Amino acid sequence: MAVNFWELGYNGDWIPMSADEAFEKKVAILGWPRTESRAFYEDVNAGDVIIVRRGSNYNVSVLYVGIAEKLHENDSKFEGCSYWTLKDVTKNLNSELETLIRENPAEFPGGNSSNPLGPSKSFCNLNNGSDFVQEMILLLDKWQREVKYMNYVNELRQQLEKSHNIVLHGAPGTGKTYTAKQIAMNMNSEGDSDKYYKLIQFHPSYDYTDFIEGLKPDSDGGNGFRYSKGHFKEICEKAIADQNHKYTLIIDEINRGDISRIFGEAFYAIDDGNRGEKNRIDTQYQVLTEEDDCFHTGFYVPENLYIIGTMNDIDRGVETMDFAIRRRFIWKELNVEESKRIIDSCGASEEVKQLAVVAMDKLNERVRDILGEAYCIGGSYFRHLKEETLEDIWKYRIESLLKEYLRGTEHNEDEFEDVKECFSAK
Repeated sequence: MAVNFWELGYNGDWIPMSADEAFEKKVAILGWPRTESRAFYEDVNAGDVIIVRRGSNYNVSVLYVGIAEKLHENDSKFEGCSYWTLKDVTKNLNSELETLIRENPAEFPGGNSSNPLGPSKSFCNLNNGSDFVQEMILLLDKWQREVKYMNYVNELRQQLEKSHNIVLHGAPGTGKTYTAKQIAMNMNSEGDSDKYYKLIQFHPSYDYTDFIEGLKPDSDGGNGFRYSKGHFKEICEKAIADQNHKYTLIIDEINRGDISRIFGEAFYAIDDGNRGEKNRIDTQYQVLTEEDDCFHTGFYVPENLYIIGTMNDIDRGVETMDFAIRRRFIWKELNVEESKRIIDSCGASEEVKQLAVVAMDKLNERVRDILGEAYCIGGSYFRHLKEETLEDIWKYRIESLLKEYLRGTEHNEDEFEDVKECFSAK
């Protein structure tokens, strides 16, 4: 992969638009009538990495990082200028790239500790196979994995928008809850907003009064009871009051609760075809709702409310989920391969992360042979790799879990030692 550095002359006389305009249009202008820049843009190939910076000797910043996509020659819209359009990766790489550049000032012609990027208006090709370039390529590989994951999140978001209800399931540690949050935060155009979703967790003692409505003791310490709305009714109410946004309820470990008892008659209302005000239903405590309550004449689930459930395939209770529940949700499996991105983002060195991936692959290969895919170990078990050694992760996070998996199986002691050896092999 060729990696090129060039400086965009901020409002310089060789650019037919300001730098701000160029960034806004996601356009890199190369080849305005200067011999230096024309020679440079002719050397760029599709896929090259272009780093754009601005700054004097003591004030340098990376403004833009892009991957060259298409060359436009002698474009009349830009006064006959030739230029490349770039895929913007600035958000993903900016801070890490600046740090990398400042730690390697000698890589740039004329670079020094006060100005790591070299003299003003410098153009240079960094495709020299150095450790610096290799680290830059690792950053780009990491970015590409992040892009692949976010494309997957976007695909799940689109499916949720169509169906309203989705369950993310898979082996433990595959990042189901994290992915559910990412989907929820990207349901609205603002992106990355946690104002429009709520996370709850089902468990054996969770019931209708927690989820829909019920009578609870007065908060003043008396002997009386008061009517109280549950989590689901509350978020439905918010969604009805704010039709400009999409609201999401995330139900973590959805299979650990008695879903029929928790949802009650509201189970009818979550169906994609039964949503909206025209499908109001009476709930168990309907007579206790106030006249100014939006549900006074009946409860309904608004069109802008979405539900994401998460569950581990091996947990007890999976088999008890009846077909009425299953047909109201679409089901998407998150596999252990996709969860390796969690190791990418753990903050450990590239060498340690690679060792972790190898250990995880070898471990899961043996676990699949003995127990099956549902019992594999996902990347979440390695998320503390920066603070913990692989030996610590095995001892405190994985060992006891695998012993429990293998309990009662034939030759479980021999199989456990076999799995342990697979993890430890480097």
